[in-house]
Amino acid sequence: MNKPVTYTPPGGEPKKKRDPVARFWLSLLRAALVIGLILYILLHLFGGFSETMKTVQADLYTRELTLPLTGTVVRDEIAIPSPATGAVRYLYADGTRVRLGAKVAAVYSGYADSTAVGSLAGTDRLIDLLAEAEENGGTTVADGVKADAAIRQSLLTLASATRRGSFADATRETETLMLSMLRRDAILGGDGGAAALLTSLKSSRSAAAASITGTSTDIYAPEAGYFYSGADDGYETRIDYTKIESMTPAAYRAAAAEAPTAGNAVARLVRRAKWYFAAPAAKEDALGFTVGSSYALDFAASDVRIRMTLAAKNEENGEVLLVFVTQEMPADFGFARTQRVSAVYGEVTGYRVPSSALRVVDGQVGVYVRAGSTIRFRTADVLDESGAYVYVDPESAPVTLYGADDDPDNDVVCKGLARYDEVIVSGARDLMPNKHIN
Repeated sequence: MNKPVTYTPPGGEPKKKRDPVARFWLSLLRAALVIGLILYILLHLFGGFSETMKTVQADLYTRELTLPLTGTVVRDEIAIPSPATGAVRYLYADGTRVRLGAKVAAVYSGYADSTAVGSLAGTDRLIDLLAEAEENGGTTVADGVKADAAIRQSLLTLASATRRGSFADATRETETLMLSMLRRDAILGGDGGAAALLTSLKSSRSAAAASITGTSTDIYAPEAGYFYSGADDGYETRIDYTKIESMTPAAYRAAAAEAPTAGNAVARLVRRAKWYFAAPAAKEDALGFTVGSSYALDFAASDVRIRMTLAAKNEENGEVLLVFVTQEMPADFGFARTQRVSAVYGEVTGYRVPSSALRVVDGQVGVYVRAGSTIRFRTADVLDESGAYVYVDPESAPVTLYGADDDPDNDVVCKGLARYDEVIVSGARDLMPNKHIN
């Protein structure tokens, strides 16, 4: 068994020497501590404890410049009154052009059983279609061939509307298909045609109506125009269609605040296709709009974009009334009186970078970019800001930083931000132009 070795230093007491194994582990521990200290100093000096540097690539984006507006739809329209109240059945889809005296709706009053009303309304609709087929149908085989072609086209349109999930278009096309089939049968069906079926339906309808309590009232168009179901109960003429282009903001507000005309209307008739959208706005917000120019308007309620021409821009006390006009009448557009709109007056194209990446160096706005192992400063002339991003001019002018001290050695020439530059957004400390990194 090994025993500790002792030795006696000059003039002192004898001491035990350390075990060689203990000396080995002690030396190893000292070396580890020295290496750890060196690594700590190096990592701290060169940013080893900072988060990973993150960059985004500068690329071109285009953003529309819009002005939010709340205004009024103004049309040359009249209300179609009804002498009765009750459930209403409409004969035409919204936007359909109807003639003077055309039957446009039927009002069912006094029926206690809603199922009976639905049955009568369905029978009446079929009677109306048959009557139209008999009135407008042709009398030759060629007319029958045309009716067959119309049926095929209706089937294609109906299939397309079904695929799109457009219930309104599908319903409208179903009735068009039924009318085409009735016309074909009236032409090619032989004895009686639509007339025989029409007589039979009217007889059945009379017998059914006699067994229940209630009345139906037919509503006719007082003049020719575009038919729209529903009514605003007197708001149709509150703002004068003939004066809208000359109205001031104050006159517009006064007219919009007027009480509606009393009446019991079931539908509306629009005399002409041209209609307006009028909305007030602050003068400085509307600087991008020019009378006579065309603009895209996004109607929020219908999720529809319509191009309209600015017909008037009437100024008063730092405010303007913007009056847009068009003849476009989309099938699925809801002509509600009050509408929220985003009016597109221009667009901006630039490099989109996060707003947080912007820096000010020597009074110049710009961003830091990573170019290999070097940090560079790039000028950034901001064109527009939206949310968390800014749009930078692709032609941002180069500048010389620190040029005011008259010492050329301090000058730093900075280019404008360029496409595909790696813009630093986070993870870098003590940024400065021309800084080298590992």
